[in-house]
Amino acid sequence: MLPLLTKNQHKFDKTSSNTTVTVIGLQLNPEITIFDDGRRLNLCPYAGECADACLDKAGRNVSAPAAKARQRRTELYYYDFPAFKEQLTKELMHYCIDEGKDGWVRLNTLSDPRWEDKLGFDWFATWEGMLGGFYDYTKWPIGKRHTLPPNYHLTYSWSERTTMQEFENNLECGRNVAVTMAACQNDYRGDCRHGCHCPLPDSFKGVPVLDGDIHDARFLDPTGHVVGLRLKRPNGGKIGVRELIADAVQAKADGRNSFIQIPD
Repeated sequence: MLPLLTKNQHKFDKTSSNTTVTVIGLQLNPEITIFDDGRRLNLCPYAGECADACLDKAGRNVSAPAAKARQRRTELYYYDFPAFKEQLTKELMHYCIDEGKDGWVRLNTLSDPRWEDKLGFDWFATWEGMLGGFYDYTKWPIGKRHTLPPNYHLTYSWSERTTMQEFENNLECGRNVAVTMAACQNDYRGDCRHGCHCPLPDSFKGVPVLDGDIHDARFLDPTGHVVGLRLKRPNGGKIGVRELIADAVQAKADGRNSFIQIPD
C-alpha cells in the first residue's frame, strides 16, 4: 500500500538541518477534489487566493508521481477512513521507534481539515510521551479551532479574508500568524530564481516578524510573532509569480486585503 507519510519535503529537510527535531508529513489534495464518480471533497474550506500559490505548485510537489500519490491518499481518506486511520497509526508507530520525542508530524502539509474532530482527542492522546507532537498551519478562524489536544500546535495563516480582529484574537490566544510576503528585491532573478532570500520586514502591523523559511518547526517559535514566509515561485497553476505580486500591489493601493502582503 502507498505510504501516507513522507519526509520528502524541502522545508522538512531544512528543519532537520537547522533544528534538533525531525518532521514527517501527510500530503493530501488541497482545496477541492472531484473523484471519478463525480463526488467532491473540499479539504481546504477556507482556501481563497492562496490556491494560486499553494505548495502543490512548488518544488518536487509539482511532479506527476507526487500528484498521483496525493490523489491515492485522498481517495483512501474519503472512501475508507477506518483503513486510512489504521495505516496512519501503523506508520506513526514506526516513526516513534526511529525518532521518539524528537519526531514531529505535520498532518496538513497541503490540506486543512480539523484533525482534532476527524481523528479525535483520544487518538492524539495515545502519542503523548511517544512523539514530540503534531503541528499545522490553518486558515480556520480561531473561534472554530480554539480547543485542541495538548500535543497539537497550530499557526494561523493570513488570508485576504483575515480581519484585524481575527489577527489580534489569534495573537492574544498565543497563536502566531503566518503571513506570505512578496519580499524579493531582485524580481526573482539570479539566486532568487530558486527561492527568494531577500530580508523580511522587522514588523507587520506592529508585531515582530520572525523568519519562517529557516525551518518549519513552528512549535519552536516564541509566541506573539508574525511568521514571515517569502512568496515562492509557483511552477504550475494558472497564474505566475509576477501576476500574483501585481494583484497584491493593486490590492494594497486600493485599500483591499490580500493573501500576499507587500512589505512597506
